[in-house]
Amino acid sequence: MRFRVEVRQIKREGEDLDSLIRWIARSFGLASDRGNNTCLNILKELLLEFKRKGFVTSQELAQSLNLSREIVNYHLRTLMACGLIYRERNRYYLRGRTLRESIEELERDIERILINIKDIAESIDKILGLY
Repeated sequence: MRFRVEVRQIKREGEDLDSLIRWIARSFGLASDRGNNTCLNILKELLLEFKRKGFVTSQELAQSLNLSREIVNYHLRTLMACGLIYRERNRYYLRGRTLRESIEELERDIERILINIKDIAESIDKILGLY
């Protein structure tokens, strides 16, 4: 699996659904403070559709949010690249049954990668006589 994850420490603001989704998106580097809420709206609509029927299509998102499929697909690729969702045929799914489980899946992926990186670092240290 190949993905790119950015994690930021962001101050939490508010406990309503929109504030919490904004916090998650900003924590993963998916949204900024510049005011463009497209990614946030897509993420929120994704989660609502996942709750309703377990998957979503880019066409459904484009129609419900009144956006072009190109813009929706761009953001879906970004969400796939960071490891939160995956695509099967033309449907998009959370990696877990919930957002939390999806993040836990991502955490396990990162842990496996870091273990491998640490093993390689240890080999380098041994070759250099640093270990």
